[in-house]
Amino acid sequence: MRILLFEDQPDTLELTTRILRHIGHTVVGFPNGEKIIEYCDTGAGFDLLISDIGLPGQNGMQVLAKLRSRCQPFKAIAMTAYARDVEIAQCRAAGVHNQAFFAGRAEGRDCAGLPRGHMKDLSNAGRRSARKQ
Repeated sequence: MRILLFEDQPDTLELTTRILRHIGHTVVGFPNGEKIIEYCDTGAGFDLLISDIGLPGQNGMQVLAKLRSRCQPFKAIAMTAYARDVEIAQCRAAGVHNQAFFAGRAEGRDCAGLPRGHMKDLSNAGRRSARKQ
């Protein structure tokens, strides 16, 4: 699976990139919204956007909205340590829908948005896609 990763924390960006590559995905990481939008404007294709929500400058939801209007259809996963109902609603409004994962404190929930086993399904889909190439 071709994944764009939008995360401003260098350690989190590097670790997440390494994990995703280790399980067979192609990952391109971006520390800011301008760079990920420039990348999309080149016409480079991708299957999945994984984005932090609370970022300086353009936040994850603003970037997601811009990418949705400029790029081919893609799935999106939103990550945050503060998954309050307002963030969940903003994700849904930005087009995250059922592909949202919220880590950390989620107003009484450990995570919300992704059914159990969904990341495994995404990983298996990426492996199937890689085998076809």
